[in-house]
Amino acid sequence: MLKAKSVLASLISAAVLATPYVSLAQSTAGSTTTTKKKSTSKKGASSVESQLDELKRQLDQQNQQIQTLQQQLQQRDANIQQMQQGVSQAQSAASAAQQAAQQAAAENQQKLQSVQSDMADLKTIQSNSVTTLQETQKRIVDLENPTALHYKGITLTPGGFIAAETLWRQNNESADIISSFNGIPYDHSPNSQLSEFRMTGRQSRLSLLAEGKLANVKMSGYYEMDFLGAAPTANENQSSSFNPRQRQLWAQAAFNNGWTITGGQTWSLWSSNKKGIETRQEWIPATIDGEYVVGYSFARLATFRITKNFHNKAWWAISLENPEMLNPSSLTTPPNVYGFGNGPTGADGSALSSTNTTSTDFMPDIITKLAFEPGWGHYEVKALMRVMRDKVPGNPAATPATSDYDDKAFAGGFGINGIMPLVKTKVDLILQANYGRGIGRYADSTNVETTYYQDGAINPLRQAQVLAGLETHPTTKLDWYFYGGDEYVGRSWFLGSDGKAYGYGSQMADNTGCELTYVGTAKCQANFRNLQEFTTGFWYRFYKGPAGTMQMGAQYEWIHKNTWHGDATTAPQPAAPEGTNNMFMTSFRYVLP
Repeated sequence: MLKAKSVLASLISAAVLATPYVSLAQSTAGSTTTTKKKSTSKKGASSVESQLDELKRQLDQQNQQIQTLQQQLQQRDANIQQMQQGVSQAQSAASAAQQAAQQAAAENQQKLQSVQSDMADLKTIQSNSVTTLQETQKRIVDLENPTALHYKGITLTPGGFIAAETLWRQNNESADIISSFNGIPYDHSPNSQLSEFRMTGRQSRLSLLAEGKLANVKMSGYYEMDFLGAAPTANENQSSSFNPRQRQLWAQAAFNNGWTITGGQTWSLWSSNKKGIETRQEWIPATIDGEYVVGYSFARLATFRITKNFHNKAWWAISLENPEMLNPSSLTTPPNVYGFGNGPTGADGSALSSTNTTSTDFMPDIITKLAFEPGWGHYEVKALMRVMRDKVPGNPAATPATSDYDDKAFAGGFGINGIMPLVKTKVDLILQANYGRGIGRYADSTNVETTYYQDGAINPLRQAQVLAGLETHPTTKLDWYFYGGDEYVGRSWFLGSDGKAYGYGSQMADNTGCELTYVGTAKCQANFRNLQEFTTGFWYRFYKGPAGTMQMGAQYEWIHKNTWHGDATTAPQPAAPEGTNNMFMTSFRYVLP
């Protein structure tokens, strides 16, 4: 195209250059008519004509070339237009193809989604079928092996274990599987010279839980018993006819808003829990010994309890509990005091023991507790209030005369409990500590809790109980535990106006007969100061599954008893006698599933 334009420009330039020559030729032709020399004019005209012919010929050639170029340009334009039409058609075809492809892709995507939806539906149907099958199989298994019995609108869940146990004590306590911690014989005394071996199945336990659920409340009832009751005729001579004993018997209403009401005989609120403040969730040492561990605080008694659950993070409870005061201990007992130390025994037909005295109580024990579970461990803070009462005699002969009156003494204390998982599911640290006045009823040894003033008024004693333990679970079959505890009773004594020693832990106590190796007439007035225990043991499960649990265990106990220092003139007998006992127990149990 550039070449054609160049040729055309050359032709136009040549035509322009030729124009003067044509004009000159015409001018020359006009002037020949006046020229005298005719021959010269003819030659000049012939030359111009030839030049004009040549120019004409060249112009014709150039015109032909121009026409040729124009034709080529037209052909090129036609080709370009054709090419543009082809491109446009190709673009249209491509656009149509793209639209078709997009439409096909959309249709394929819809088909794919439809297939995927169908597959998801099939998977859901398959999953639902598997779930339904599993639920059906579970229902069949539950029907064949029910964990609870259904009766009308409630479920009944039996529980408990059957136990075959042995015990050996270095020093005789004349006790079954429940040790008498405050009855440990003094060193060198007759019972310290005798060991003790027994075999027993009396700790076997049976329980029954009844539950009924409504829209906003779950109602429960629980009964638990063992065979550690000992009627006056019970003996080991031939038939070993020991009677059942009520451990727990309570009813409960647990509302969906977190409030729970419990009434009946259960573990005291003073006892430690391992989960919230819930019944059947008490922390109980894993010992074989039915008296558990020195330093452990507990009681099972009639109670009325209200509990509030705050989103399973904190719990609060208050409990009114059946009161009972332990017999007081005093070196000299005031005369004619009634209703406490020399209270009445149960009347015939009264459903109370006809051989054991009972205190005449003024009001229930009141206990409140706050429990926390912040995410690591379980912690408790608790408080106890008691009111003790007895009848103090008057003295009409005194000046001025005095009359009988009811003496009341406030007692109680505070405590903390904690369970800390040092290694999750493997090692738990147990801590418990209580301090107060007159709280011996809730101590493991139930040794003593009060003494007398000279006039017979009640004097609650300072007391403390502490316990620490490690519970380990090395494997799913083996549990191993270590506990150590101490129980302390403070001394409180004085000389009365009559010159006699009153109170507890008197330094005038005659302890000459405490560690004699024979039974004599010498006195043993020693007062308990503290008990110390270390114990360790294990449980090994041979089998645990739907058929129950078969396990065996063993326990070793070391217990030491100290007394308050008495009259130093008892030498060579010690002024503060002591006692130590070593015990070994075994247990073979089948636990109901």
